Amino acid sequence: MSQHCRHTDQIHAVTPSARGCEECLAIDSVWVHLRL
Repeated sequence: MSQHCRHTDQIHAVTPSARGCEECLAIDSVWVHLRL
């Protein structure tokens, strides 16, 4: 039997504050997406 997270009601959509890692973008470096 699978267990369910009791915190899913706390998940909400967010608007990104930048196109990626601001430090990487500032030096024109490649930004790799982080996935959790």
